[in-house]
Amino acid sequence: MRSWSSWERQRPPAHVARRSDAEKAEWTAGTIGRVSRPDLSAPPDLRPLECGEVFENPVTRERAVIVELPWQNRDGRAVAEMTALPGARVVGEHMHPALESFSVLEGELTVVRDGHRSTLHAGESAQIEPGVWHDWFNKADVDAVVRVEVTPGERFAHMIETLFGLAREGHVNRKGMPNSLQLALTAQEFFRRHRLP
Repeated sequence: MRSWSSWERQRPPAHVARRSDAEKAEWTAGTIGRVSRPDLSAPPDLRPLECGEVFENPVTRERAVIVELPWQNRDGRAVAEMTALPGARVVGEHMHPALESFSVLEGELTVVRDGHRSTLHAGESAQIEPGVWHDWFNKADVDAVVRVEVTPGERFAHMIETLFGLAREGHVNRKGMPNSLQLALTAQEFFRRHRLP
């Protein structure tokens, strides 16, 4: 399991975040070799998502490995194995029209559903029905590894790709929310039903 210290070395310091894309790419190339997308030094990547792709968000301290894509099953389900470092949390309380389930594989995860907080331990699961406000975070001292399933999941897979990419490129605030320009571009797709942190 990767520790936070190895992730922190991957996040561009503030002086690098203000540099040009080419300069950021040069810094990133030496520190983030495993992440599938985005490659700041390459032309736009138009390939469809694939299972096994890795996305890391240095701001929210999450890592996602795509396990199953919605167009690979009849239910339209997207599945990711998420690693949440101690202190990690999603961008903010949100709801969506999809069914979401969490299965904790290692560690523990705090889940808030409609204002009710519970802690899931390894081997425990929770389901979030469509239209229910929810949030989650890792307040433990160890990494949490969680299998997340979202049905229908097409927007979920693209949201991870988009938000984690924006975080890696320095286009989010300290809570992981896209800056105002990026938020204007992504809000229609991902944040119609999201409470801003």
